[in-house]
Amino acid sequence: MYQSQAIGSIRDGLSDPLVRTGHQLSLHQRANRMKESPSYKNYHPVLSDLPTIHVNDVTHVTIRGQLFPQEGGTGKNVFLMPAEEGAEGGFSTVMCSVEELSLAHYRRQGFDQGLLLYLFSSFLFFSFLLLLNRQVFTF
Repeated sequence: MYQSQAIGSIRDGLSDPLVRTGHQLSLHQRANRMKESPSYKNYHPVLSDLPTIHVNDVTHVTIRGQLFPQEGGTGKNVFLMPAEEGAEGGFSTVMCSVEELSLAHYRRQGFDQGLLLYLFSSFLFFSFLLLLNRQVFTF
């Protein structure tokens, strides 16, 4: 009984143009799992008649970075990245997060829009954390 209700809900969601593509994809994946389930073997013909969805593949980007070796997993990856040229014109390396590595990659590609807002919000966030740490460790 609940199987037919579930299939009907999936059919409605896949047919509804107002349901976003990501949610339709989730419904489609759920229907595929149901097809493979032994408890839905009697419903296989009904599940095969569900509307199909077509999702265009997104552009995949590979960003390469040098991972900084750490002892004892902290759970957060740290990368080494060449620093932007300073006043002295020398080359140096900085440690950065995966987010900073990604931002640097896109900045080099010419996508610098929105980076200032991100950097400013990051500055405020880390300033707030520093303020909290000072209050916690003040005796």
